[in-house]
Amino acid sequence: MFISSPYLPKNQVALMAIDIRFNGETPGYPDLSPQLAKRGITPLYVEPLDILDEAVSSHPDMQMMPMGGELIAAAPNAPESLFQNLKKAGFKIMAGSKKLARNYPLDIAYNVCRVDKTVIHPFQYTDPCLLEQFEKENLQKIQVNQGYAKCSVAILNEKAVVTEDRGIYRKMKEQGFQVFYLEPNYIRLPGLNTGFLGGSSGLYDPETLLVTGKLTHHPQYEELKSFLKTQKMSILELSDEIITDGGSLIPLLTKD
Repeated sequence: MFISSPYLPKNQVALMAIDIRFNGETPGYPDLSPQLAKRGITPLYVEPLDILDEAVSSHPDMQMMPMGGELIAAAPNAPESLFQNLKKAGFKIMAGSKKLARNYPLDIAYNVCRVDKTVIHPFQYTDPCLLEQFEKENLQKIQVNQGYAKCSVAILNEKAVVTEDRGIYRKMKEQGFQVFYLEPNYIRLPGLNTGFLGGSSGLYDPETLLVTGKLTHHPQYEELKSFLKTQKMSILELSDEIITDGGSLIPLLTKD
């Protein structure tokens, strides 16, 4: 079934967009496939867009953004395999007008965070097609400086998130969200200094946050676990390795 509110599945996830480097064939990335298969999740592997920095070249949240239901926005120069795989799964593709390029901010046009009826991004860099859709849906916009907004936010539910970005933390708190601030520099992103929890996670169902590896090494692990408990949520670790940022685990379809 399609997911009406992006990133917020109402049932267990059946299809997820995932960096292809989590398929067990890339050194430095944990193999998520055994645990995904155990839970009935089919990975829709996102292949590299070579024009992007290699560290983020196959990150789903760089190349695409679910818009709700069967509609997905994607960069016009995303790999053809992304368009083919999404269409095969039944999605309608809204090709954006901005081609992605290597250097910031030319790489962030689709890295928008959406939490229910709210979208977060530096909107001067957002693809115009997305902005038009946001206006159609009358979504609330929160302007921030952090261009990698989706990477920087782990979405828990309609009113609660986790972020390592101070600006996003302040702005979302001001808008009434329950926000847990996670100290940065404890999540691996091969090729760059640090990653984010948002880029290392995604919801399996309304009560379970999937993460790519072990969070126990993080000094705020117990605090984070307590915060999730206030949201009636638990963490499900998909590997025994250090948690690794792969551009989000994006839920696309749920089980019937």
